[in-house]
Amino acid sequence: MVSSKTKADDVFGLLYETGKAINSSLDTDTIIRNILVIVTKHFKFKDFTFLAVDGNKLVLKGALNHPRWGDKNYFIRIGEGITGAVAATGRPLLIRDVRKDKRYIGIRPKMLSELCVPVKTDGKTIGIFNLESTKLDAFDDKDLKLLSALANQTAVAIKNANLHKSYADTVKRLTNLNESAKAINSSLQLDNVLNTLLKVSAKELHYDSIAILLIKNGRLYARAGVGFTHEEIVSYTADIGEGICGRVAETGEPLVINDISKCGFYINQSPRTKSEMAVPIKYGKEVIGVYNVESNSFNSFDQEDMLFVSALAEQAAIAIRNAELYAKIEGFSEVLKAKVEEATSELKSANEELQRLNKAKSDFVSIVSHELRTPMTSIIGYIDLVKDAQCGPVNEKQKEFLQIAHGESMRLYRLLKDLLDIQKIEAKKMVYLFKPFGIEPFLRKYSREVGRECKAKRLSFSLLLPEKIPVIKADEDKIRQVMANLVSNALKFTKKGGIKIEAAVLPKSVQISVSDTGIGISQENQKLLFEKFSQVNMEASREAGGTGLGLAITKAIVEAHGGRIWVKSELGKGSTFAFTVAIVKATNN
Repeated sequence: MVSSKTKADDVFGLLYETGKAINSSLDTDTIIRNILVIVTKHFKFKDFTFLAVDGNKLVLKGALNHPRWGDKNYFIRIGEGITGAVAATGRPLLIRDVRKDKRYIGIRPKMLSELCVPVKTDGKTIGIFNLESTKLDAFDDKDLKLLSALANQTAVAIKNANLHKSYADTVKRLTNLNESAKAINSSLQLDNVLNTLLKVSAKELHYDSIAILLIKNGRLYARAGVGFTHEEIVSYTADIGEGICGRVAETGEPLVINDISKCGFYINQSPRTKSEMAVPIKYGKEVIGVYNVESNSFNSFDQEDMLFVSALAEQAAIAIRNAELYAKIEGFSEVLKAKVEEATSELKSANEELQRLNKAKSDFVSIVSHELRTPMTSIIGYIDLVKDAQCGPVNEKQKEFLQIAHGESMRLYRLLKDLLDIQKIEAKKMVYLFKPFGIEPFLRKYSREVGRECKAKRLSFSLLLPEKIPVIKADEDKIRQVMANLVSNALKFTKKGGIKIEAAVLPKSVQISVSDTGIGISQENQKLLFEKFSQVNMEASREAGGTGLGLAITKAIVEAHGGRIWVKSELGKGSTFAFTVAIVKATNN
């Protein structure tokens, strides 16, 4: 419970003190220590813990009076106990009497009440603050709000610390990659180069052993390694297609297995191994070996590690090929020189031809689009005149045919417009007229159009706006184009239910979202949504029509406004597309 010395008017002062303390360092451990000091000063409790999310479990990162502090094997599974429940749901819990809560798992005697709040960044729970007391009803709503505020500030500080560490690690890794590149360029002795690469790996990775295996006579053999005995290196072999290394050699795709006990094709090479990462060594499209790293801990490797080792594997491929070329140069230097010159010339010619073809394609699309748009405008205009009986009577059958011709002409016109827009974007010639823009009246007016379209399709429609929306800096026509693309997609793929447009005010931007109850998009296809000519549901797209350019254009427009666009969707449950635009000033237009 908040100390009696801390009055309600001092809460903001306490948060200021907290922010100053935890943001004074970019080291995560220091941040946690500062939090422990603040919690001790301002809360009454028997036990306080900070648990961090590590995969599917919570592990202790900071504690006061916790009996298992220092026990590296101690953890709580996500979903188990009070803390596990908060980690699973992302919602805080205030338990006034833990004896009445079946979820409570007691590891400390005489604890009677508990306060647990999530620490979240970007909507994702990364840790838990947990207070326990030997008194009943020891914590109240004021404690909950204050601890939640502390958790929010801590989340920001930890995120900044992680970004700083990631930047520092990236710089360090780039430096090491540069050093290894120098080693490759300064030596043609394969053993020296491979040992240099292994040393660079050892500096950056959490490993138990590292091996570089090369393919010889259809089988992998260890060529160099660290963390092995001589016998292990000699016996370290694998058939293509068998085990983790063999699978990578066969497919040419990297593998990160953070728990080898769950890998059905793992072949035991070392009893110490708990996790393994294997990356193909490729020269061109040919796999010539495997760069393999093993660890005696679970979850030792991440995406950044894989990218780093992939870069080393590329250098290893160069080193291996350079060594082979060096051997040939000793006997066939002139022949090799001629082949290199021939290959370089062919590559240059191919590159020039690709550039020429790409330019010709772009010019062709631009010319055709421009040349077709003017006659298409005339065709649409004349169809309208005939359809509206401006040139004489039109019977119902003729009107039906004219309506079809008009719809198909408009579809072609939109296609031409999309092609022109994408060409302008790629050529960086898209013109934007940025000016202060009242988004609220725009959305209200635009929503009337959307409402009519929804009514025609027997769909519900709703517009949700906050009380006040600040002015944004934008090109109104381009924002309308973004909304038209998003709403058009929602209407295309929604057969029942409805569509919702919603706005929210963020600290530095306005967020606008378009939600529907349509067919939804799979996680795999969501990655392709904003690419040119991408239509993730070809059957539905053919039925609804479209170029596959709309979302690519939308993304380019939003990014030109300094915003970002994303999608949240689930198959069969609809989709929500959201984007942001920067705020100009805090007054309402």
